[in-house]
Amino acid sequence: MQKETRKTANKKITNKTSIKILKFVNNIILENLSQGEALAKAEGKHQIYLDDMKKRATFQVAASKLIKTPEAQEYIKLLQDEEQNKAVLDIRNRKQILSDIARSKFSRDGDRIKAIDTLNKMDLYNTPQEEVEEEIIVELED
Repeated sequence: MQKETRKTANKKITNKTSIKILKFVNNIILENLSQGEALAKAEGKHQIYLDDMKKRATFQVAASKLIKTPEAQEYIKLLQDEEQNKAVLDIRNRKQILSDIARSKFSRDGDRIKAIDTLNKMDLYNTPQEEVEEEIIVELED
């Protein structure tokens, strides 16, 4: 099964949808723009959006409709999945580095222990246990 990247996803989706939708969604997800501003930028009318309040409202209404289209929703999901995969890879990379430190014969014992402890915390193996305090009363008889 081939992993889908943004490049292949763009090619796949471009067959079904317009470049405007791709730019629009990219502006929302990757540039953190509002829907109206993202649409205006995708259409090359960003300055009009910034200058004219009436046009801004028009862009916002149109963007609200466009974001609900199946093509836009599909592309949003692809981008979100891609970002999530990047985070997972970062975690794997960090675990690999820590594992290398723990296994290395050149690492100091303290570094190895810290690496193992950190790996355990990342895997939630070393969760703190609740401590129960009990009061014990000992009476001595004479």
